[in-house]
Amino acid sequence: MIASKKQTVFNTPRVEQYFRNDRSFYEPYVSAINEIADLNCHDIGIYMDFNHWDYPLWVIAEQKLSRPFRMEHVKINQMVPEQYPLGSFSPCAIISVHYVSHPQELQFGQDNIYRKIKDFGRTAVFVPDGFKHNFVPEKFKVLGGN
Repeated sequence: MIASKKQTVFNTPRVEQYFRNDRSFYEPYVSAINEIADLNCHDIGIYMDFNHWDYPLWVIAEQKLSRPFRMEHVKINQMVPEQYPLGSFSPCAIISVHYVSHPQELQFGQDNIYRKIKDFGRTAVFVPDGFKHNFVPEKFKVLGGN
């Protein structure tokens, strides 16, 4: 048997296969979900145009987040949903997916301003004004050293 260095469906992780047609989105999608995980956020808004795909975000979030999450589109082509299937929705973070640069802030609803905290090129992560990280208390962190 001859081993191939060429990427095939047999030697490429499944999540990477979703990006076969445009690899430029792989790292930004993974980085955005990693940032969401670091924020301990489980109510995630998605802001994207109709021609971007959200399925890989779901797959990556399923792998990376430690507990169940809710992900809803907050804006598609300038249209904001009037209601959500699972009831009211107030995301603790929004992932923006675009081909061009991201604004410094997004408005969700009438009075909710979300500020960009990380820009990964094809994706960016926004959190509500005044959002505080849910850090793990110091006594639960693994400390190295002496």
